[in-house]
Amino acid sequence: MKKMITAVVGMFTGGMLYFLSRTDSLVMFKWIDTLALKDEVQGLRFMARPQLSSLPQWVSFSLPQALWYCSGLLAFECIWGATSRTRWQRRGWILTFSSLAFGLEIGQFFHLVPGTFDLVDLALLVVAWVTVAMFSRIEQQRKPQIGDA
Repeated sequence: MKKMITAVVGMFTGGMLYFLSRTDSLVMFKWIDTLALKDEVQGLRFMARPQLSSLPQWVSFSLPQALWYCSGLLAFECIWGATSRTRWQRRGWILTFSSLAFGLEIGQFFHLVPGTFDLVDLALLVVAWVTVAMFSRIEQQRKPQIGDA
């Protein structure tokens, strides 16, 4: 349950950082305009601007992607757990998801994907992966093994 809550909080935090700090020329802001929520959203963005401007740029531009990636990894952990019966399914989904996350960033470097390549983005993806892997390893070591008395 803690993993799922952490995943949801990470996804929400990353979304809010993106939503509050990114340029309003992004497609999602056209959706907001279509939903007639532009004034409310602009008000939130205006209120958040002083706090966000005092943070390092990587918080607004790189951290949301890392939080989303971390949330996805945690969600796969929750969905498939770590039983021997589901281990390969989980690994397959995590490998596919990780390939997509890292591949999109590397694709930007080679101008195959729209966007701006950033080493900080890549570094934070690695940090997210290592963090989830470490916590999963610790969790596995704490669980009693079959046959332990």
